[in-house]
Amino acid sequence: MNRKIMQFALLGLLSFMLSFSTACTRIDPGYGGIVVDLNGEDKGVDDIVVETGRIFYSPFGKAVYQLPHYMQRVAWTASRTEGSTDNEEITFNSIEGTVIKTDVGFAWAVKKERIPHVFVEFRSSVSDITDGYFRSQVRGAIAECAEDKPLDLIYGAEKSEIAQCAFDQVGEVPFIQDNFDLEYLTFIGAFRFDPTVQEAINQKIAAENQKKAAIEVAMGKAEAIRQVAQADRDSKFLAAEGNDRLVRSLTGALLTYEQIQMMREKWDGTMPRAMLSDGGALLSLSIGGDSN
Repeated sequence: MNRKIMQFALLGLLSFMLSFSTACTRIDPGYGGIVVDLNGEDKGVDDIVVETGRIFYSPFGKAVYQLPHYMQRVAWTASRTEGSTDNEEITFNSIEGTVIKTDVGFAWAVKKERIPHVFVEFRSSVSDITDGYFRSQVRGAIAECAEDKPLDLIYGAEKSEIAQCAFDQVGEVPFIQDNFDLEYLTFIGAFRFDPTVQEAINQKIAAENQKKAAIEVAMGKAEAIRQVAQADRDSKFLAAEGNDRLVRSLTGALLTYEQIQMMREKWDGTMPRAMLSDGGALLSLSIGGDSN
């Protein structure tokens, strides 16, 4: 009896010890799990990414961390109601030294097979990677792409070109190229300037709009004059063409009339004595009672 009790006690103790020597966690969809060896000569991060599902490990010598590999989208703005409660706008300068403030949208994702390498590099949360590493890269790229451009081109024709330049430059960083996928980098809304600069820009835009409107009015008047002149030329051409047709038609009728008049003047009143019939026979006509 005592022997059986001892066996059950040993089995219970063994089960109790096994329960504490094995842990289980779940890798959620969209995440990759990394098993980290905390002890011994082999301590470090496994190169194998654990897929979605449950994983069992020893809590005494290992730890499991997760990193998402789905797209991370962020908006760095001055607004306290969008994204962070802090002012996260990005500033840069034109070639004249004018300070430009802007909100920026950016999207990135870790390549699933590169999760262990990213973890080893940062050993921090996704928000730290976004707001620390990537924000620094984006800000530097925008500044470099805009530093040799005048202000009127930055807020005008080359605004989207600067965003594309910065996106390409961030994507060409070797570490980013190897470990991340980038989706977009874009300016959100209009650029912001100091009040005096903004007023000067507004005045310049107003002057350009007035000039453009004046040119459009002048072009409209010139087109109207051209159309009137063209209509006048078309009218004169049609009138001349009509007169020509009339002259040609009258000329033919006049010739016919003159021929008839000449024939009348030459006719002595004597009817012809013979005429050809429709069949070609010669017919003899009796005129003035002559029966011969």
